[in-house]
Amino acid sequence: MATFPATIKPHLSSTLDREYKVLTSGFGDGYEQRAADGINNQRDKWNLVFKLSAADFATVKAFLDARQGYEEFTWTPPVASNANKWVCKEYSVSRPGVIYVIDAVFEGRYTLV
Repeated sequence: MATFPATIKPHLSSTLDREYKVLTSGFGDGYEQRAADGINNQRDKWNLVFKLSAADFATVKAFLDARQGYEEFTWTPPVASNANKWVCKEYSVSRPGVIYVIDAVFEGRYTLV
């Protein structure tokens, strides 16, 4: 499994969206019972901004294009101490000056292998 280049860090404006999958059962009197949907019910999605030089831009673009939106890779988020599995199904590129900007969405994955 490929590893996202550790030397390339996202900009501080990057954000984390977290969602919990929850099963809910409603009862006649308005009561509800809730439970986690599976053992990995936490879904993380990082909306990342990379401000890059031409060389780093080429590296990131080549890395993401090689995964083609379905192949998992390991990456360590800014607030974590260990790497997890991610996919990137979409990204956009802009060049507002001498730097390149990549806006990418990394979605966390849980797999058996």
